[in-house]
Amino acid sequence: MDRAVEEAGRAREEVALLRTHPGVGMVVALAFVLTVGPIERFSNSRKLVSYWGLNPRENSSGVGSDWARLVSKGTR
Repeated sequence: MDRAVEEAGRAREEVALLRTHPGVGMVVALAFVLTVGPIERFSNSRKLVSYWGLNPRENSSGVGSDWARLVSKGTR
């Protein structure tokens, strides 16, 4: 299985780019690329963050805003 992950990761340019970040290894990078798919389908980073469900919920009014816990929506 390790060999299959290595081969699949080496075949994808996006995996190599993600692996340049500290703490991102072959498995994490490959899982991200396979889960997200073509990154071009997200018009900006907020759309990607929302897809993963990592954006905090915001309660706002004319007086101020309050940031709550992370929204529990995303890929399941």
